[in-house]
Amino acid sequence: MPSPIKKAGMKKILLYTIIGCACQLTAQSQQLKKQRTSLSFNSINQAGMTEGENGSAFLIQTINGVRYKTWSAGIGAGLDYYFVRSIPLFLDLRKDILNKKNTPFVYADGGINYVWETSKDKSQYIKKNYNSTPFYDVGIGYKTSLGKQNALLLSLGFSQKLIKEQQTTTVYYYYTDFYPYPIAPVTPDRYSYTLDRLSLKLGWQF
Repeated sequence: MPSPIKKAGMKKILLYTIIGCACQLTAQSQQLKKQRTSLSFNSINQAGMTEGENGSAFLIQTINGVRYKTWSAGIGAGLDYYFVRSIPLFLDLRKDILNKKNTPFVYADGGINYVWETSKDKSQYIKKNYNSTPFYDVGIGYKTSLGKQNALLLSLGFSQKLIKEQQTTTVYYYYTDFYPYPIAPVTPDRYSYTLDRLSLKLGWQF
């Protein structure tokens, strides 16, 4: 049967252990709270698919900026292959719904879209010129923590991509030796496309 002295020693050890665990949890909680309330660098890199009347297409984006509490803001750029390849440059604003590691969030992007033609979009007889046009994307998502600073993002959004195109067709006639000679270009044709689509993106935040 343990003596009173041994019992007192065990109680002290148990008390010190409880106090140590409590101090450690308090320190971790304060550190986490400090991280969530201080201004810090924030980077999001994501890839996904868009789906609309013109089919499906791939997209990638990188967004870099700052984070404060449950808010973050940054400047983004990417590649968007829907309908015609383009480079969106935009501002990104997002808000975590809960002040927790795992939380739903909302986001809104807005900026300018620049068309970058691929070789298959070019033609020998038609010259195409594109204007820079507005671009926006809004949606919801869920963030899953992967550690101290890293998180996995899954989002679903609605975006609109505007394309303004001017086509100038060059007409050819032929000499008797069948050598083509270009005539002066005809009056250009102008086209405007409003492309609505849904987007599904998977990203990594650090």
